[in-house]
Amino acid sequence: MLTLLGAAALAATTHDPATWTSVNLQVDLDAQPDTGPRLWTDLHFRRTDANFVGIARPAFGWDVARGVGVYVGYGWIPTYGESTDDQLVNEHRVWEQLLLTKKLDAVQLGLRPRFEQRVVAGEEGTGLRVRLWGRAAVPVSDRISLVVTDEVFVGLVATDWSVAGFDQNRLFVGPAFPIEGLGRVEFGYMNTFVLRESGNTDLHIASANLFLNL
Repeated sequence: MLTLLGAAALAATTHDPATWTSVNLQVDLDAQPDTGPRLWTDLHFRRTDANFVGIARPAFGWDVARGVGVYVGYGWIPTYGESTDDQLVNEHRVWEQLLLTKKLDAVQLGLRPRFEQRVVAGEEGTGLRVRLWGRAAVPVSDRISLVVTDEVFVGLVATDWSVAGFDQNRLFVGPAFPIEGLGRVEFGYMNTFVLRESGNTDLHIASANLFLNL
């Protein structure tokens, strides 16, 4: 791992623009406000100069207490573009996560560790990866909050197509606007840094995300 980090740190970094959009839906299946079953779905559409990546990620969850939810889900991630030799590559993931949320005064906080088991069609091996995501939303007016999130990805097993050790980091900053009775929308800038021995990638992303709660 140290050898990989040392070599990757010396590798050239490519800076690319990108646009990422998503729709995120959570459905409460129980009349109880703090506990009970919940459905989760998030859909993503990501475009760079070289690739298109889509994500469909349904899940079933259970709120075990106020601000504490556990989830298990599946993800389908098709990728098409230059890095796949203009071929459609399908990745499939099974994933589990713990979602913690808490409000401190007016600040909304979130923490989400996620564990992924990843397979790619036509490739050998199962990639195992841990992701740790954190969020803080600070009100700046009666209706607008400033949102900061950061997510670190760490591979646990190396395969021919996935790394062990530090994989990437995603940092987002932008405003959040409420949608009365439905949820919120967030616009902003995301920086995604991907560490690779063959060459690092730094994506500068215009990000737009819709969050719905039903």
